[in-house]
Amino acid sequence: MMIAAIIGWQIFIFITTFISGSYRGWVAAFWVLWTLLQIFALPLSIIQFCTIFYGYKLAGLPENLKLKSSTPATPKRAQSETHIAQVPQNEYENTATPEKVTQQQVHPTDSIKEIIRAERRAIFRKNLLEMAELDNSTSIQKIVRTPASEECILQDMNSAYITKHNFNRIASHYLQSVDGISIDKIFSALFEKNLSDILNKKEATKLYFKKQMLENNFNSFIVNRKNFTGNYTFSVNSPKFHKDKSCAFLKADFTNYLIPPAIKNLGEVKIKEFQDYCESRKKELEKISDDVFWARIGIKFNVNIKPERVIFSNSGVEELEKISIDDLREKIKSNISQMLSLINNETDGGLIINFRYAPSLDFAISKIKDQKSKNEIINFFQLKFELLDSLLDLYKKQTGKNSYVLPISLLKECDFEPCKICSN
Repeated sequence: MMIAAIIGWQIFIFITTFISGSYRGWVAAFWVLWTLLQIFALPLSIIQFCTIFYGYKLAGLPENLKLKSSTPATPKRAQSETHIAQVPQNEYENTATPEKVTQQQVHPTDSIKEIIRAERRAIFRKNLLEMAELDNSTSIQKIVRTPASEECILQDMNSAYITKHNFNRIASHYLQSVDGISIDKIFSALFEKNLSDILNKKEATKLYFKKQMLENNFNSFIVNRKNFTGNYTFSVNSPKFHKDKSCAFLKADFTNYLIPPAIKNLGEVKIKEFQDYCESRKKELEKISDDVFWARIGIKFNVNIKPERVIFSNSGVEELEKISIDDLREKIKSNISQMLSLINNETDGGLIINFRYAPSLDFAISKIKDQKSKNEIINFFQLKFELLDSLLDLYKKQTGKNSYVLPISLLKECDFEPCKICSN
């Protein structure tokens, strides 16, 4: 009976130590102390110490075996594949989702310490991705990086990728010609056919700066810093540049709301108050409709508002359509001919001439009451948008670029910051 009791007690000690996992050190210490204080027979003490020892050593075995079974044994990895385990600041450079990174990224060894380090690395990656804020977005989104092959990483340490929206914004707002180039020279640089009958000065200058950036003619302009957050209801994060063209943030869309005219008419103090109040209530937009949200905001400021929502889509690195440069030129010429024929049309030409240089399509149609005339203007502006896109594609084809890459020094002058995920 005594022997059965001793065996049962040893089994109990072994099981409690074995299942204790990461707390096995504390459990083993307790049983050692208990044995020293309670057991006085030398043989029984030796048996009990052996039980504690084997329970402690085997406590980490199930997790170790689990990791080994999910990760086949492989030859020693190359230095580039083990970079994550060696350099702490690049812990987030993973090719798997945070939930699976323990099994897919970490190559376990028999060492208990190595397994613990692997678990900490997985937790670090997950926390870092959850803390990262989406570029220029009105809400925080959790995004996991896509796998990055070697060619995705920009080798030029002095340059970086930016989104299409930010490329357009730099050309529109940040650049200023060094030598005060005339508008005639700008038009002559855009295309072999003169576009002065179609594009206004601002459109032509913006397209000119895009062409110069794609051609790496950075000495032809300087940066004129401006602050543009005053037009939007919600705060706008600093724009980011990226070292990896597969970075998910490079494809993130910009979404916001324009400050409504009824608020702008109240003055700068009220605009700031409006922005701060909307920012503090922004999370409500995720739970209720836009109409209900803005109705509540309008009551607060005693105005009837429905701010215009703006979305600038980004597709990351775009693949140009499979068309030759010559065919693209012919497409542009055909587009120009259609627009010139609308301008010279005896019936509606006068209407097109009056609004062809309008700052925007919305501005133009807001000045027209007749629906037929509105449709004519909409058709003209759609052709203009197609022309601008085709000209940009032509410039990219001519320079061999299908992404927007600019010097980091220029981007920093425009108050860009490095992406938290791919640029550290």
